[in-house]
Amino acid sequence: ITASSSNEALIPVPVVTYTSPGDEGTLTFTPVEGQFGTSIVTVTVNDNAGIDNEGLDETTTSFLVTVLGNFPPQINELNNIQIGLNEPNVAIDLTGITAGVASDGEIVSVTATSSNQEVISAEGVEVTYTNPSETGTLTINPVTDALGESTITVTVTDDGTTDNGGVNTTQETFVIRTI
Repeated sequence: ITASSSNEALIPVPVVTYTSPGDEGTLTFTPVEGQFGTSIVTVTVNDNAGIDNEGLDETTTSFLVTVLGNFPPQINELNNIQIGLNEPNVAIDLTGITAGVASDGEIVSVTATSSNQEVISAEGVEVTYTNPSETGTLTINPVTDALGESTITVTVTDDGTTDNGGVNTTQETFVIRTI
């Protein structure tokens, strides 16, 4: 008994475990991590008894395997910045926002948080983003008279699956310092 895959980049050589003259065997395969798509797996049984008297020497069966998954969403790198004391409404462009490579209509959302509420409160971090745009805006409003720094974490999430090693979230961080 042998098995093959039409897409070995997705499903490398399937493994058949069988001991003759048993009635059962096992077919196992593992999709390559991070790969998604389809493959036709074909199983061939050969009895080597010949084809005399209209006999069959082998038979095959095939079936489609669909591997679902999700590539991580993307956002371009954000750089550390300094702002003046009590500088209001600092707008930071968010670019390169996508649901990820080979994503198919996934819905993307963008959020942001501050690590130091004494410098940049939760209310002082606002994301403006509309799916499926590749751009958005992060507006920062520091706490009045607050000096210091805060790490801002921007999280991009798509509604794709995390099955089979899929990733539906990515984060980009930067430090904002008030001087």
